[in-house]
Amino acid sequence: MSDSAASMANSQAKPQGSSARAQTPVTRSRPKVCESTPIAPSESQPKPMFETGSASSSRSQPVFSKLDGMASATFYVLSSLAMTTLTKYAASVWRFPSSSLLLLVECAATALGLALIAESGRYRPFSGPILRHLPLLTAAKAVNMYLSFLAMQRTSIPVYNVLKRLNPVFAMAVDWLVRRAKPSFGEQSSVLLICAGTLVTGAFDLEFDLFAYAVAVLAALGQSLYIVLARHASDKVPGLTHVDLLFYTAFYNMIIFTPLAMMEAGEVQEFLAVPGAMRQVMQFLPPYVLLGAMLNYTTFWCTNANSPLATGVAGSFKGVLSTGLGVIFFGAGLAPLGWLGLVMSAAGGTMYSVVQSTSLPKMAAPHAKKA
Repeated sequence: MSDSAASMANSQAKPQGSSARAQTPVTRSRPKVCESTPIAPSESQPKPMFETGSASSSRSQPVFSKLDGMASATFYVLSSLAMTTLTKYAASVWRFPSSSLLLLVECAATALGLALIAESGRYRPFSGPILRHLPLLTAAKAVNMYLSFLAMQRTSIPVYNVLKRLNPVFAMAVDWLVRRAKPSFGEQSSVLLICAGTLVTGAFDLEFDLFAYAVAVLAALGQSLYIVLARHASDKVPGLTHVDLLFYTAFYNMIIFTPLAMMEAGEVQEFLAVPGAMRQVMQFLPPYVLLGAMLNYTTFWCTNANSPLATGVAGSFKGVLSTGLGVIFFGAGLAPLGWLGLVMSAAGGTMYSVVQSTSLPKMAAPHAKKA
């Protein structure tokens, strides 16, 4: 039985081997059949699925862009409101004796934060092009920061906002002197409306302070000079961005505010000698520094995520809200016609933002042709 079983196994093995040899050309011919035959419908279904997904993602991009713009504008307005209120509290209510120390801490935190998140070798504060074009710009920014703090000590927030809107007046004049830029009719009209509103507000300001008005006007002049010089530096230094300017001005302003803070050290020591003053300083500085950094970040975020018109409107809306909060928390001595001047100033500022945003494409066209 073993022989017959072996013979049966051999007889079964041979047909299997022959069938395997017979199937060999079939398996070899399968790739040829697959290459020559069209793709089955079931295999072609995933491709339209991916195409549909890409179309939906492209359609969702405008939605995310709108959400990003709304979020940036909202955080910009909120952080600016909080910073204005906190600065007014420190200047008028708390009466901290050293604005230079507060500005020094703010500049140090801004420069350090930008340096930590930047790529290695991004900032070169002692390079030749930077040293040629940044010192005067930095001085203008320092004048604006210091005098704005001083003006806020002696004026109400509504009046401070009106005087702050004089920036376009001086910016237009300085831009013509430095860059020979000619303002349009819309820019001239909006600037005239801002000036008229400022005059009406000042005429009916029951708490009129000539020194405070003069300081606020000089602060606006410094801000305007900074804006024009920043444009000039961006034209002269290749690759210089707004964030770079923020770092360099904060870095160089540390050099300016350090000796000023040292000169005010005696007043700070007397202030800290009062019981509970040190605890107030420790409670005030962290949110002040955080809000300063947040305001700088949200300003550039709002500028990048929105059109210039939306950014300008957000700034005007911020001015209106800060005026309301200023009246609620700190009061304002304005006659009824003084409020009319405030409305005129706000309307002129909004109009200026609209004119600026519509003129940007016209300004960019000649540069595109030159390129």
